[in-house]
Amino acid sequence: MTSPPGPPPRAARLDLAGPLDEPILFDQYSRYASCAQHLVAVLEPGQTVLDVGCGPCRLLGRFLRGVSVSYLDPLLPADEGEHVLAGRLGRLADGERRWDWVVAVDTLEHVAPDERATFLATLRSLARVGVVLAGPYAEDAAAVDVDRRVNAIYAHKTGVAYPWLDEHIGFGLPSLGATRAALEEAGFACATGANGHAPWLAELLPLFVVHLDRPEHRELLVELSRRFNRELYAYDALEPVYRRVLVGRRGGAPTLPPPALDDARTRAAAAALWEEFRARCVATLGAHADALAGAPGPLGGARDGRNVKRGSSARARTRCATRSRGTRPRCRGA
Repeated sequence: MTSPPGPPPRAARLDLAGPLDEPILFDQYSRYASCAQHLVAVLEPGQTVLDVGCGPCRLLGRFLRGVSVSYLDPLLPADEGEHVLAGRLGRLADGERRWDWVVAVDTLEHVAPDERATFLATLRSLARVGVVLAGPYAEDAAAVDVDRRVNAIYAHKTGVAYPWLDEHIGFGLPSLGATRAALEEAGFACATGANGHAPWLAELLPLFVVHLDRPEHRELLVELSRRFNRELYAYDALEPVYRRVLVGRRGGAPTLPPPALDDARTRAAAAALWEEFRARCVATLGAHADALAGAPGPLGGARDGRNVKRGSSARARTRCATRSRGTRPRCRGA
């Protein structure tokens, strides 16, 4: 007697709304929302995903519904069952192919140049169906410029380079052309998407990295991020971009999500929203500074410091944004 068949596998679904209420910083929201959008365009029901270099926040699965997502990163404190794996890529057997899709978001640029070919070969060997490699590439001058600008501003404040970006600059960003060629030579058909409007990153990311070191600023950064995620993410693939999303699939060209509409009306709408957002950033920063200083409120009423106290209560909710390994933030801000 055979048992009745189980329910059919669920189709992957994108969830951009659920994470809006979580304390996810704007650049992390944007990069993982974009990766999830590209995955949903290619995932078939029941297919699985491994996120290599996920960081301790393990964000990708929050944007996907109906998908089994596993995580691998040396910054994870310990294994948690079969889906959370602490350690480097080398702990997995070459050719193991336990997952259908293997993704790496803002990770390849942190691999030393002489190790990138091996890293890519291992990713390919683990993926039954395809790979997604999202991150900055050397061909995009805007990405190089953003890294140098943010790193310089952070150094002006602290006297030292921002560790993650110093690694980008020291290693040099990977080549999109060479990375794509390595996939195609191994039998993957490729397509490329875009993410991270570079002019916005160049202005907003320095503001974040110079405040991330202090826990009393974290609630402020989360508040600004939630506004960005709700109002501006929809326009965050406008050129020029910081990040390319390279999708490679075995045996057939991958389908990409529809490209962002890029016309005069769209750019005007994005520019208007950005100007309103910038104005609110300035006002919010001013109110935050007043609260930290215990200054009177705008109507002359004394502030009682509750905003500062809320900042301390928000530490647990936002801890994955800035945990340190030595002086290095544990979730990459760029």
